[in-house]
Amino acid sequence: MANVDKYLAKYRSILQKAIPEPVEAVPLLRASGAGIADALMFASPLASAVAGRSARKQAGGLPKDMAIGLTATSFHVFGYKQRGIGIKLKGDPIIWPRRSVRFTPTGSSPTSPVTVELAETGQRMQLEQPVVIGGDINAEFFARLAGGQA
Repeated sequence: MANVDKYLAKYRSILQKAIPEPVEAVPLLRASGAGIADALMFASPLASAVAGRSARKQAGGLPKDMAIGLTATSFHVFGYKQRGIGIKLKGDPIIWPRRSVRFTPTGSSPTSPVTVELAETGQRMQLEQPVVIGGDINAEFFARLAGGQA
């Protein structure tokens, strides 16, 4: 678990530089099916492109790989690229008010799919949690939401 904590501390410091409010937790999520699209790239670039398009559609147009900065008032959703033990944020964030978004894991495994619901629009998106060796990288995020999600 110490390994996961080291990564989370690094990710939090990176997101904190881009977010004006204190960052409470930093989950990493992916477009549902993004892992399959990545794996298919080796067998068939065309199949990978089709799977990637499907993944983006299920994720409601969100980035393929997402780092989310949870603050007291909002979720700041950034696309990112892995860089060594850190991440490089891509583009401007999508900002959702915390009170109007619900994240629901659909199972008890750390790699369970996650449904994201936007109350204001009724939009539902399917995301997945990345597989991380050494622990559940999103446990702190879901624990914080369970204690205070509107």
